[in-house]
Amino acid sequence: MTTLTSTSSGSDQIKFPWGKSDGSSLTEHIRSCLVIFSALRDCIPSLTQTSQSENFWKLLFWAICLHDVGKLHPEFQNVLKNIKNLWIRQRHELYSVPFTELFNPGTFTEDELILIRQAILAHHKDFQSLGEKFKDKRLLEMEFDEERKYQKLGYHPENFLMGVERIIADEGFQLFLKDIEAFSKSHGFAASLSTDTVKHCFSEAHPFQAIAKSYRKSTPDTDIYWQQMMLWGALKLCDHYGSAGIEKLHNLENSHFKFLYQIKETYGALYYHQHSCGATHANLILVAPTGSGKTEAAMAWLKNQIKSEQGRAYYILPYTASINAMHARLTEQMASPEESPIVGVQHGKLTDYLYNFLEIEHQIEPSQLEVIADQYRKIITPLKIITPFQILKFGYGVKGFETGLAHLSGAKLIFDEIHAYDARTFAQINIFLQYLIRHLGCKVMIMTATMPGFMLDILKKTLGVKCEIRADKQFLERKPRHAVILLEDSIWDHLEKIEQELNDPQKKVLVVCNTVAQAQKVYEELSSLLMADERVILHSRFTGRDRQTKEKKIFNDKTRLLVGTQAIEVSLDIDFDVMYTEPAPIDRLLQRFGRINRRYKKPPCPIYVFSQGGENDHWIYPDNLVDATLACLKQISHIHEKEIQTLMDKVYDGWPEKEQKEFDETSKMFEFALSMLAPFSKHRETEEKFYEQFTGVQVLPASLFQEYQSFIQKRDFIKADRLLVGLQLSGFSQLYSNGQILYRRIPLFNKKDKEENHWISVAQCRYDDDIGMTNEFEPFCDDNFLD
Repeated sequence: MTTLTSTSSGSDQIKFPWGKSDGSSLTEHIRSCLVIFSALRDCIPSLTQTSQSENFWKLLFWAICLHDVGKLHPEFQNVLKNIKNLWIRQRHELYSVPFTELFNPGTFTEDELILIRQAILAHHKDFQSLGEKFKDKRLLEMEFDEERKYQKLGYHPENFLMGVERIIADEGFQLFLKDIEAFSKSHGFAASLSTDTVKHCFSEAHPFQAIAKSYRKSTPDTDIYWQQMMLWGALKLCDHYGSAGIEKLHNLENSHFKFLYQIKETYGALYYHQHSCGATHANLILVAPTGSGKTEAAMAWLKNQIKSEQGRAYYILPYTASINAMHARLTEQMASPEESPIVGVQHGKLTDYLYNFLEIEHQIEPSQLEVIADQYRKIITPLKIITPFQILKFGYGVKGFETGLAHLSGAKLIFDEIHAYDARTFAQINIFLQYLIRHLGCKVMIMTATMPGFMLDILKKTLGVKCEIRADKQFLERKPRHAVILLEDSIWDHLEKIEQELNDPQKKVLVVCNTVAQAQKVYEELSSLLMADERVILHSRFTGRDRQTKEKKIFNDKTRLLVGTQAIEVSLDIDFDVMYTEPAPIDRLLQRFGRINRRYKKPPCPIYVFSQGGENDHWIYPDNLVDATLACLKQISHIHEKEIQTLMDKVYDGWPEKEQKEFDETSKMFEFALSMLAPFSKHRETEEKFYEQFTGVQVLPASLFQEYQSFIQKRDFIKADRLLVGLQLSGFSQLYSNGQILYRRIPLFNKKDKEENHWISVAQCRYDDDIGMTNEFEPFCDDNFLD
């Protein structure tokens, strides 16, 4: 890297204009961005089709080369070098735009030049934000008349044409021009450049007036819309990753799927449904029991997709608590430890933190950059495990949506247990899938063990699937895994029976409660019977760090008791001997049952279902669904896989009236949000709609504040995020009413700038790494607290 320090000689500083405040050159930054450019051509080749522009890569190449020319302004160079200056918080991207006139006639059409200008102008701020700080000619003349120092200077420092002339006259500009001409030849986009017309192209109108003010929003049904959206998003990806020092983007390769061949060698052959998924090139829906290898079927399908065309892959789970376990499982199967990360996890608001941080990239210190680069490497993997909200947010125009949509171009999406979502979330997933398939060319696989028929019909229509793939008759008619026994009353009336089970040292017992508080109480009652390394509790009120430790402990051979909540329902590949569970709707119970006798290697194992749950269960599950489920279970003694769909359809014959209304209204609302999504714009109203729907809030246990603050100030957002605990909105409101929620400010970049502070909700609650966060009061002591 070509770097200079602020103590370099004047001639050196002219020779190598800076691109960052660490002294790295602008040429080096462009080179870094072009590394990402080349990687994107390989990793997301569908951007050509999605952008509906044959010249997409040529447009992107030159947008990259020219996007930061404005940094060559002498005053901005002084800003980077921490020298007294008259930059006055101008925007360097405005000064970059005129240099799109460097090309000889015929290199681009006028429409293509406008696309490049728009992308460059908006590569840090949307058009509305730029307009809020725009000063027209009249205002500049008034300021010039009032400021004696400007009169002495002979011009207003914000005089745009004068600024452009100063850039062109600088020796560093001429050297930079030679560098990008060299880049253009090596990348196959050679062009002759001339400054003759640069000074005059915006003589009549400032770039903001000529481009942003005259911008007219288009709709997703037009070519220009996707040309703008994809060029904008891809430029920002290259700029952000280049600034973060990312040197390579990895693809999924055949070698990452070797474990599928090992399965064949171990078990003789794949199941019928696994083989069928692996032979399918199109969208598909897989319906197969828990423990039937749906994850392997999904990987076989994914392997087939990347044969046709590369694209980023997303494995989408309904619960955050399931993500760590799936990440560990796929990482072990798909990559060796010494390889670069192939499977990544999207950590909370990590993307938002990094996005905002890189928007002020010229302030990044070298030590911070190393931390950021390391975090980016963990989330730009070719396969990411996420919740649906981490992509749904792009449809609402949440900040960074343009880079999110660029990533989703040609993406391969795998939805696991899609039945688990409420009507509102299911509606959004369904509408967004229609959008992604139609506009971004995404391929989609949906998997479920327990989906009502009416939901299947909705998804078949969306995916264009006539028939779903199901496990074959031979598989479904195997001996039953589970014997169901209904127990009258609640878990507290049968605690002694569970204690008797634990007296058998060879038996692994699973207890499932419907609420965290109930699970904690039951765990505390049973803990005294076992050693610490023989018992574990898993629920949503653990920090991410401790939850990962818990998930590892579950698989320890010594573990004989697991107490859990809904957190164990999805994607935990565990196999226990007996279950005691509070009542829930049939689909939820069947997911829980799947953690018992998972491999079909034992005689039918007992599943005890209590007829009563906790006093607050009606806030979680509708009473009518629970009652209908218990009525069905009274009529059977064993669960036969071939009868599961019949059981599901007995309990669910369609959305209840309230949920049907929610589904219809949410569908219309999200369709409207997608229709309003526009390039180069911010979307405050729809962004607010996205965040309004959340019933969960993340808080920081008071005892972990100092550790959290240290991570945030070191820019280690991944470790900071792993100290947070998720709460339902009702639980958060209760703590807030009790005076147990405080708001704490952590300065990030500049203490005088409110936008550069990080705020966190601190819960004054006892936190224990064994049992998690309780409602018990624990004071937060800090002399610098700000309310």
